[in-house]
This record gives sequence, structure tokens and C-alpha cells, in this order.
Amino acid sequence: MDRGLIIKGLVAAGVAVAAFSHRPSTTAAADYPTRNIELVIPYVPGGAVDAVARSLARGLGERLGVSVVVINRGGAGTIVGTQSVARAAPDGYTLMLTSVPFTTNPSLYNKLPYTQSEFIPIMMVANSPSLLTVNAKLPANNLAEFIDYVKARPGQVNYASYGNGTSSHLAALQFEAKTGTQMQHVPYKGGGPASIAVITNEVQLVFATPTAVLGAIEANQLKALAMGAPERIVIMPTVPTFHEQGLDYQNGAWFGLFAPAGTPADIVKRIHAESAAYLTRPDVRKSLHDIGQIVIADNPEQFGRFITSETVMWRDLLAKLAIPKL
Repeated sequence: MDRGLIIKGLVAAGVAVAAFSHRPSTTAAADYPTRNIELVIPYVPGGAVDAVARSLARGLGERLGVSVVVINRGGAGTIVGTQSVARAAPDGYTLMLTSVPFTTNPSLYNKLPYTQSEFIPIMMVANSPSLLTVNAKLPANNLAEFIDYVKARPGQVNYASYGNGTSSHLAALQFEAKTGTQMQHVPYKGGGPASIAVITNEVQLVFATPTAVLGAIEANQLKALAMGAPERIVIMPTVPTFHEQGLDYQNGAWFGLFAPAGTPADIVKRIHAESAAYLTRPDVRKSLHDIGQIVIADNPEQFGRFITSETVMWRDLLAKLAIPKL
């Protein structure tokens, strides 16, 4: 996996893989599942997380023989939905698909109503590069013109994000640090609302996942100026990378599956095995690749180590950028 495709940014330290502890559970796992499963997304509908979650829910449900129902619980930079999963029964019937804020929020917020130790990492499902996307009428058609435009208007160009601490927010912070630019942050409640805000020129840009903006780009409602991947991606072959345009800059968003701590190990193992079997099908890989996603489907131990390292990495960058806590 190319770590350049995974966003690099802010967050709390000292989280060891062992910290993903287990609460006791009285749920028997031998006959799992016997009813529908909820897959909570701590985002509003629309955007890349939604697309990945709905694909996974469909495939996992087929393999388990029950319905996996996607539940959107957006708000407060993913805190609302994440807290609801932390408080859910650890019986395998509530899961969560989330992204970068899981590793950034511990350093962005003074106090969270949950800790990382209240979750079991199951797998990184996929990741996606960030895309610098601007309003169609913005007078900049490449990265150099955009940087000049922003530098000529310090603090006057507004950028959307999917919420405080989300991948799009952190991508913009990194961009400002790399280019010496200064923009104004306007947080929204997800990829859909953020993209609409750029289309209507309520804000001028967003660092988006390709999934969230592909349709609007094809409809000439938005312009894509640069891709945060090491090379161009198949679904947007005409969009050059930041590297191609002279800027040493890569980032993206990962999408990971979690269960509440205390979920029986054999249930976690079953969820992982069935999810991996679905995601590694060639047709599924292609369908996700066609919307700008790269399937990862690693194991719980690998994903746990990734969460630990990213949490420390985000914490260090947060300190370096001197970003105040919320």
C-alpha cells in the first residue's frame, strides 16, 4: 500500500495496538448473525465514505445472509456517530465505517466522549487520493495559477471541508503549509454539502475525494486542478498530480471498519473474513476503482498498527502546525 495515498496530518499519541481492549460480552457467537446488522457512518449521506460503505454493506450482507443497513449519523466532525458506536452493545450487530477523524480527533479536541480503546479495528477497506477541486468559474486552470490566485488574496479565499479534522480539512492545512498560502476554512457536514457549496460558489474550493465530485466535474460544475496521488488515476486521466505540477504534495483518505470493544473475537474474525472475501473479488475491486477507491482489505493487526502510527503522526503534525484544540 502506498502511504502517500493516505492522508498525513494531526492527532493523539501513545496509542498501542494493545490499547484496542475488549469489554466483556455475554453474546454467544456460535449462531451469528441471526438478525440485521447496522453499519454506522459518522457522516451525512453523500461522498466517498457513503459509497464505500454501501458497497461493503451490500456484499457483507449477501455473504452473511442478513441485511446490513447503512445508518448515517453525521455531526460534530464524526463525533456524534462514533460515540453512538462506542456505546453500542458489543455483539457484532453494530459496526462502523469511518475515516481520518478517528486518528485526528484525539488531538483536535480537548475532550472526546469516547476513546480509541473503545473500538476494535477490523480492516482498512480502501483509500482514496485527495483532489484539489474548485468552482468552475474560478480564474485558475492549473496549480500554479491557483497558488498565484490565493497568494494575491490572503485570507479571502474560502475552502470547504467535510468537518473539523476530516481528511479534506487536513489536506487544506497541509497545502497551506506547503505553499505558504492562507485561506479561510468553512466546515460542512459531509462530502455532499461541501461539494454543493463549491458548485454554488458559497466557497471557492474543496480538497475532495474523487467519488464526491466526479459527477459535478463531468457536468462542468467543478474543475479538478491537481490529484494528491503518486500518479494519475484511471477515472480522471486528464487531471495531473501535484508532483507533475512541481509541488511535493500527496495525501488522501482511508476508510476503515471497526466494531465496539468487547465484540467476541470469533465474530470479529467472521466479519473480517467475509468482508475480505467480498472486497477481493475482481469485479468489486474494479467497481470501487472506477469511483477512485483503492481496495486495501488488510487484517485487524495491520489495521491496528496503522491506527497507532497515524495517531502519533497526526499528533506530531498538529504540534508542528500549532493548531489550537477545539
